[in-house]
Amino acid sequence: STPTVMPHTQDKLVEQTLTHAVNAGIDDLLDEEEEDSEILDSNDQVEEMHIEPVSTENDETELLLEEEVQETLDLDMLCEQATSLLSSGDAKGALTILKEHLHGEAAQHFDSWRISAGAMAAMGLDDHAISAYNHAIGLNPNEAKCYFNLGALHERKGNTDAAVKCFASALDQDASYTKAANRLANLSEQTGDISNLLLARRNLVNEQQGRENLAKL
Repeated sequence: STPTVMPHTQDKLVEQTLTHAVNAGIDDLLDEEEEDSEILDSNDQVEEMHIEPVSTENDETELLLEEEVQETLDLDMLCEQATSLLSSGDAKGALTILKEHLHGEAAQHFDSWRISAGAMAAMGLDDHAISAYNHAIGLNPNEAKCYFNLGALHERKGNTDAAVKCFASALDQDASYTKAANRLANLSEQTGDISNLLLARRNLVNEQQGRENLAKL
């Protein structure tokens, strides 16, 4: 008699949503991606007949390869490549290298966020750059240049108070940061912020006419 084969494969569609490893303040930095995958659920039943099961060896091999790639991802090398592109004026190329990793392997990688923020700023994406610098500072609050760059972005957008705080923070991290001291002095003088103006003048005391400017103040 002819063996009877019961109805076999039932495909189920599973939606996998990528989650962010960073705070909600930077959720809109990059495009989210969603991937759909199909899982084979075999319910085959047979009578008096042997059927070889569907092999999943290839799928397992691909998953293992993906895991190995993630484990061996060299973020420092990617940052070097991005820095080189950014220095040559290719801000978009620099951001492209790091963009796909920012909410994954590089979520807690300071240099990836710092360089990406610089690329965004160079592209005129000020709001995104501000968010990225804030995240980078959250990862490493001791980097004076991040505070300075963040202050420069706030100043460019007309956020004077925020810019003053950033330049002052840069000086807190590096008292010899004359570039930050000069920007802080200029903004403080414009707004009549005597406290921060004194801070800036004291940090510029060894510059040309620094003592005279401090004495007059």
